Parts: sequence; structure tokens; C-alpha cells
Amino acid sequence: MASSNNFFSDFLQEVPQAAFYSGMPSGTSPRQRRFFEDQYNPMRNRYMGALGQQIRQGQTPTLNFTDFLNQPSPRGGGMSPLNQAFMEQPRYNRGMSAPSFNPRTRFLYGF
Repeated sequence: MASSNNFFSDFLQEVPQAAFYSGMPSGTSPRQRRFFEDQYNPMRNRYMGALGQQIRQGQTPTLNFTDFLNQPSPRGGGMSPLNQAFMEQPRYNRGMSAPSFNPRTRFLYGF
């Protein structure tokens, strides 16, 4: 049984897209789902950066992509890096309010 577990862990490392898309939260809005689907490359780049940091610190790069996706983001207050990236989007990108297409009116005084 342990060997099949290793096989699946190895599979997730060999095919990181499977690890990424399998970890997407279920029950999300269409906008949130579309955002998550578009985040594979940025998350993969952040993962490569985390591996690079381990190497620069003189450590053996042991972080795997699945663990990276599941670890809390340092900026996110316990959220995963993917959820943190979503929360950093403007409110209208998250589906919380409509974008404002009209610029705010400015009053110029003293002319």
C-alpha cells in the first residue's frame, strides 16, 4: 500500500498541473474559478523562487510543489498562496462590486 502512495506522490511531483488543479477550492464562483485557473504559471514561478531561496541559503531544495501550495503564505495570515493571491485582487475582480467606469469628479479651484 505504501508503494502506491509513493507512486501518487511521485506523480504529483512529475505532473505539477495535477497537484495545482486538484487543490483548487470547490464551490467557488465562476470568477474565482477562472482566476484560479489562470494562476498556474504565477504559482509555479513563486514555487521556483522558493526553491531558489532554499539554494541561496545553502539548503538542499526539499520543498515540493504540493507542499508549497498547501503551506500558509507568509503574507496571508494563514491562507494558502493561491487564496492570498486571490484576496490581493481588487474587489471588482473578486466579484464583490462592479467596476467603476466613470472617473471621480475633480474640482479645480483657483483659476
